Amino acid sequence: MSIIKERILNTGNDMNLKITLGSHDSFTGYQQEIDNLTQFTSNRAINPPVDAEVLRFKMTPTIPITTLLFNFYLATAFPQYKTSYTHAGFITVDDQKGTAKYNSFYIMDFYDTYDPDIQRKIFSTYFTKLGTSSVSNHTISSNLNQLYYWNIPKYYVDEHTGTTFIGYIRFMFINAILGETTLFYNDIPTLSIQTAEKMYFKVELDKINGSWKILNFSNGIVVLKELVGSTEYIDRINDTYPKEPNIQQTYPDGNVFNYTDGKYDEI
Repeated sequence: MSIIKERILNTGNDMNLKITLGSHDSFTGYQQEIDNLTQFTSNRAINPPVDAEVLRFKMTPTIPITTLLFNFYLATAFPQYKTSYTHAGFITVDDQKGTAKYNSFYIMDFYDTYDPDIQRKIFSTYFTKLGTSSVSNHTISSNLNQLYYWNIPKYYVDEHTGTTFIGYIRFMFINAILGETTLFYNDIPTLSIQTAEKMYFKVELDKINGSWKILNFSNGIVVLKELVGSTEYIDRINDTYPKEPNIQQTYPDGNVFNYTDGKYDEI
């Protein structure tokens, strides 16, 4: 490591010393040094960002509808799964129609494989228009739905030489009431999946038609069930994003501000 030595003349007055963030004495300004250091640190911590071109894929037109049944778990005297937001903690009318519902949303992550040791997350998309119903059934039937189109990086599509290729999607629900993440697993009765694929849904993408479809489901129904009993896995997901409590502000009782004591008084 090089050491920079400089002689400073003591004039008896206050001085401003420029201490660089790096070991090189360059002519860059403070903001440029901060940007350079941030970029260097980011590249060491994660892969460099790629500004990739994307291709739009739509739901396969031959499938008229695809309905996602999100089943939430309620641990009562008679534990049960139900496609209802009341099971997710949205109890009152205000919960169903207010800011808690407005700030909650689903995340759909697309991976190249279900194997967590070698998988790559290719892209993510969001479903935020939950409506005001207490039922957690959502149908993808036209381009009016947020999940109808998928924007897939072109580099990933070009990796496949065939006309179709396989991917895997995973769904999560960000709950603004509880400040928690709900993960869902694949509950297709005809499949007895015992591997990590249980947490994903297999999809097929058609390069020729620019379309996608979920495989291994019947009558357009995709059943998703909340993952319970795996607290370590869920906590690890919850710790990846900041949370703020949704608490209503408490206003003072008075209506006239008293500049003497800093309180509100009644007139």
